[in-house]
Amino acid sequence: MKTIKILNYCLILLCTITNLYSQIGSDTYEFLKSKYKRVSWNSQDERYTVRTANYGDTNAFMGIFDINGKEIIAPTKYTYVAQCYEGFYVRIGDKVGWCDNNGKEIIAPTKYTYVSKYDKGFDVKIGDKKGWCDINGKEILDAIYEGIGFPSEDLIAAKKEGKWGYVSAVDGSVVIPFEYDEASTFQDDVARVKKNGKSELISNPLKVVAQNDKPKVKGKAVSTYPAPNSDVDNNIPIGKKADDNTFAFIIANENYPMAKVPYALNDGWIFEQYCKKTLGLKDDNVRIYEDATGGNIHACIEQIKQIATAYDGDANIIFYYAGHAFPDEDKNTAYLLPIDGDSKNINTGYSLEKLYKELNSVKTKSVVCFIDACFSGATREDEMLLAGRGVAIKVKDDVPLGNIVVFTSATGAETAHQYEEKGHGLFTYYLLQKLQETKGNVTLGDLSEHVRKMVRRKSVLINQKMQTPTVIPSQALQDKWQKIKL
Repeated sequence: MKTIKILNYCLILLCTITNLYSQIGSDTYEFLKSKYKRVSWNSQDERYTVRTANYGDTNAFMGIFDINGKEIIAPTKYTYVAQCYEGFYVRIGDKVGWCDNNGKEIIAPTKYTYVSKYDKGFDVKIGDKKGWCDINGKEILDAIYEGIGFPSEDLIAAKKEGKWGYVSAVDGSVVIPFEYDEASTFQDDVARVKKNGKSELISNPLKVVAQNDKPKVKGKAVSTYPAPNSDVDNNIPIGKKADDNTFAFIIANENYPMAKVPYALNDGWIFEQYCKKTLGLKDDNVRIYEDATGGNIHACIEQIKQIATAYDGDANIIFYYAGHAFPDEDKNTAYLLPIDGDSKNINTGYSLEKLYKELNSVKTKSVVCFIDACFSGATREDEMLLAGRGVAIKVKDDVPLGNIVVFTSATGAETAHQYEEKGHGLFTYYLLQKLQETKGNVTLGDLSEHVRKMVRRKSVLINQKMQTPTVIPSQALQDKWQKIKL
């Protein structure tokens, strides 16, 4: 008997709520109908769609209200609104965009002609060209591709000029060049690709590097040049122990298919030892990338950003690069060249502008970059990376942002040479020499003065050419970079 009474009570309560709900909905409908030309009710989503004028009227706008008459999307901006998967498809003229369930605009209808939402982001188009935006509406891939896949393991397969490659799902940079006829998404660190009728499995370069928590063991990359055995390679001094929040990231690229960089691996290996012994960094705080691919360089920068974020802006970063670099001849901008990059294709390089931007995107106490490469398109041996180019290109200096100081090995169209007798790049040799002389207790001002003076003098003597190292501080450090210590 008691159970029957309870059931009757529940039934009465449900009927009361239903009647109340119907009354609220009816009142809202009448209110909206009095204000707008057309009103329609979506029972599944429990929302009203309103239109300010009839279909076909160019001055008509659409909006969305909930059952209580609360405005979700005001009927003052969009010419078309439709409820879709976890949000609203919106349009102004022939441009489309996206709003979330609360009416917040995620993608403005100002650029794309097609938008479709998925769990990981948005498939977008301009005409027949495809692109990708992340879940927050940030454009990752500009709509310039003939085809794209879904993001998987931080990579997106993309088709450009008839060939497939892989780009970063984080910032859209090229990780694996466009050279395949077919390409699958990555799964369990591998993807299947087809080239010239042959299928093969390729590994995810981002995953390979990201899983290497410790520096690579010397010897994974093989140098064809004599092992380091000069004065700076022996008797490396032991300096004062550094703070636990100082980190060094070293890229040493030597074995390029088109032209090797003499002694670049020696440069990286010995600089690594100076970081650990002379500058006193913990072993786990020093990471070296030997013969780094585009994916390796991307992963290196991502690790820097992750560490800086984890240390809440209290990290000091040292970034060192020895290898090829090349210019964009149209814009006179500079790029680092990965081992698998192509100096004829700027999309396979890593621009200095991007490097500075990425390093400044997270807070740090300081970032000091040493770049032993010339950006004129020349090699250490005075050859040109592009055989058809007869002269070096003078690139403009990209100015770093934030609290970054950049040391480069040469200025303008000069060549960054090797020091054959010492088995190093000329710039790196004198950098190491000063660290050796001072046991690492040196200001950036004194370090710069020594390296600049000695490299200029020695290059004229042994190469009969000027090589002028330069320092480019960010605007914030113009008056104080000289006093900073590593």
